[in-house]
This record gives sequence, structure tokens and C-alpha cells, in this order.
Amino acid sequence: MLQIFCAANFINERTYIYNQIFKEFFGIEISISFTENMSDIIQISYNNKTMFVSDKFFSMNNNHWLNLESLPKLPLQEGLVELFSIKSYIPIIYGGFFENNNLIKINENNLSLGLDIFGSAFFLMTCYEEYVSIKRDMFDRFLHSYSIFQNNTYLTKPIINEYIEILWVAINYLWPDFKRKKMTFQKHISHDVDHPWEYTNKSAIYLAKRTAAEIVKRRNYKKSISYLKNWIEVKSNKSEDSFFNFDRIMKISEANSLKSVFFFKTACTNKKYDENYSIENEAIRKLLRNIYQRGHEIGLHPSFETYTNLNQTKSEFERLMNICQFENIKQDKWGSRQHFLRFKNPITWRNLEKVGLNYDSSLSYPDFAGFRCGICFDFYVYDLEIRKQLDIIERPLIIMDKSVFGTEYMGFTDCAEAFNYVMGLKKEVHKNNGNFTILWHNSNLESCEKWDFYQSIIQN
Repeated sequence: MLQIFCAANFINERTYIYNQIFKEFFGIEISISFTENMSDIIQISYNNKTMFVSDKFFSMNNNHWLNLESLPKLPLQEGLVELFSIKSYIPIIYGGFFENNNLIKINENNLSLGLDIFGSAFFLMTCYEEYVSIKRDMFDRFLHSYSIFQNNTYLTKPIINEYIEILWVAINYLWPDFKRKKMTFQKHISHDVDHPWEYTNKSAIYLAKRTAAEIVKRRNYKKSISYLKNWIEVKSNKSEDSFFNFDRIMKISEANSLKSVFFFKTACTNKKYDENYSIENEAIRKLLRNIYQRGHEIGLHPSFETYTNLNQTKSEFERLMNICQFENIKQDKWGSRQHFLRFKNPITWRNLEKVGLNYDSSLSYPDFAGFRCGICFDFYVYDLEIRKQLDIIERPLIIMDKSVFGTEYMGFTDCAEAFNYVMGLKKEVHKNNGNFTILWHNSNLESCEKWDFYQSIIQN
């Protein structure tokens, strides 16, 4: 058992992140000793050998906790790590160099790391920065463009996974008898069902408004005529609704030995941003049964205004549970993803835990596909206000289709460039034996090109 000696401050926070990294990620048992005479350093000892790790973050003044003064100093420094199998430049979120710009010092029985691995991991995995910052977009979301990484591409790599790998190589050098928990690369494919139909549930009045908008606002006569033609064909059962493509989505997952997760809405709390479809609609209920019978997963897609509303979240989850119980749908776990990726730290997590959800998968920057939490492993979340670990897991979202192609976000127009970018992220996840979690809306597969793109990124 490794023994960790650290300062007797931020005890809950330290316990959380030490257990998360050593027990959950490495599968190594630890004991933690909190001592009064330590500062700026963590000591890890076993069998007469010792590792020293920088402890800058948790050495902050108590008055700076959850204040701007505790954020990393910008611009972030970057350092070269050379440690046996590792040779790479990495950003230093917290920590610093030894003499001669070295981040590592080694001798026979000791190893010192200038990187504050644990403080940096805590910072990113708890979304500490966005709790402290007051910056928000019009939907009350914290964006990549507001973060300390706004002017670089650091989050195209899972920084914390890289930190953890450095830690493991150091452990393996000092204590080669320790065995690491086996992690395997997995693909988690998910779909937010914002719009189950494009035409089927649309009235003639809605049709008139939409075609008029295309003509008056955008002068797009061709699109308005196309919409009218498609609406007539679907309403007269001459063609299928292009958004109700769930069978094809499941077939693609099944062909690749994958399971899709479909997150359904059960309420409308904002008429502008929530599609007002009913989970009790017979076509939706039949779809739920089909998803379940084919071995895929059902989850909750909480409506636009739920992200800070416990009672509304509870009501929407209960509605989903009631329908699933009636249809004899049983799952070992139930997940959730917030509509518009609206998330307020730590209230959203806390509310999801309280209503009984097992995991969330909302954490990706809407404006930037990558590693918002710095990691591609699932992890238990931490409540910064009540200062304890919650009994809910975060499954970080790496790719959202709209982040990649949305003109208001990354705005890729060249599919080849977009594909290379996405596959770069996938390669990083694969290298770290992590979870490649992607969101592709059923309503964003409107062309052959999009179908081909989607199939290409999920194939083995």
C-alpha cells in the first residue's frame, strides 16, 4: 500500500482526488496521512523509496479558495517531460520547474515531479474555473473561448491523462511490483432526441410560417419549395420522415458491435428551445420498446430550463421512469445529458444525483470539441460547494456534431478537415485506453455525406 503524506488542509478535496487517481484509475490502495509540517510538496512512500510531487494548488491561501486568485497564472508555461517511455511537451497548469528547466529529478531511491498532478487534475475534473468565472454566453454556458485554454489547442489532448501517465511511469520506476488496473478503449455512441420528426408532427400552420420565413427572411425559394414538397409526401405516407431514422442508427451500431444511447425529452420548459413532443406518443413508446429489445440504452434529455431546477428535473425523470416501467423496460443504469449542454457547477450534478440518475454526459464545450475535463475516463464528480464527492459519474463528452459543424462554433465546412480533426481526438482517446464518447443528433443526418461521416468515425 502506498503511503501519501500531505498538508492537513483541503482534506476532503485531497482525499477525493487521491482516491480517484490511485484507486479508481490505477487500482492501487493508499493510506493518507495529513501532517501540519508540509507545504508545497506531497510525499509518496513505500519500501524505503519516495516520490515527491508538487502541491501548488492545495497550498493556496484558504481565503483564495473558489476565488480568481486561485486560478493558474497566464500564459501557461510549457515544459518538456522526458521520463523513460515518455517524451512530450505539456502545459503546466500548476507546478513549476526545477533548476535548468527540468520538471523531473531522479536518483536511485527518489523521484521528484515539478508538475502538480493532483491539483491540476482536481482543477479540471471539478470544473473549478467555471465555478469561479462569471463569464457566460446567452444560454448561461461557460465556453472554451472563456477558459484559460482559449488561445491554444491544449484541450485537443486529454491533459490529465497525460499527467496520470507520467505519474504511473514514475511509480513503475520506483515500485515495479505494483500492477495497474486494466483500462480498455471504448466507444460510447449517443443521440439526443431533440426532434424525432421533421414533418410528421408539424401542422399546416407551422408549415406556412416556416416556408414564409425562408422566403421573406432568407430569400430561399428553393428550400421553401423543398420543405413543402417533403411535408406533403410525409403527410400522405409516400415517404418516411428523415428525422425518424432510429432503425438505421441502431443497425449501424449493431454492425460495429456497439450500443447506442438515446436521450429522450419528457417535457417542454421553453417553447423556443424545446421541441414539444410527447414521450407518451404511441410511436415514441414503440420506439422505446424497440431500442430496449435490441439491446440499446435509453436515457433522459432534461429540457432547456432544468439545469438549475431540481423539481423539474425530478418530474421529467419520473415521467421517463413511469413510461419505461409501463413498457417493462429495465436498465441497470440511467444516464442523462442536458439540453443545449446547459450546466451549472455544481448544481446540475447535485440535482441529477438527488433524483437518482447514475451518470451525466453533458461536459463538452459547445464551441469546441475536445477534452473539457482534461480526461477521457469516466469519474465520480465533486461538489465544490458542499465539498464532497457525489454518487454520480461524469462521462465526458468528447465530440458533439454541432460543435464541429455549427457555424456559430468550430464551423468546419470541409468534411475531410473535420474528419481529420475528429479522428485526431479519437486517436488520443485510443492511446490512453479511454472512452470515446460522441453525440450525434438523429436530426443531423440529413444528407448522405453526414451519414458517411458518422459511420466513418464510429467504425472499428
